[in-house]
Amino acid sequence: MYSTSGDDQTRHPLLRITTLGEFALERLVRTSSRTEDDLPRYTRVKRSEWSNRGPAMALLKVLLCRPNRRASRE
Repeated sequence: MYSTSGDDQTRHPLLRITTLGEFALERLVRTSSRTEDDLPRYTRVKRSEWSNRGPAMALLKVLLCRPNRRASRE
């Protein structure tokens, strides 16, 4: 997922998902003093923020595992 607004260009994904080992979501941390050569910094999204979205998270996990990221309604 990349930013789509014209004034907020980034070369790094806004969200990072780890599927190997423990499933984890991480957000890009914005810093005003960062240069282009600096590595991006991510912070983990707390489980309490996304744990109540069970069906949506299950769908996300299924889509991440599927070739071409498509799945039928079933």
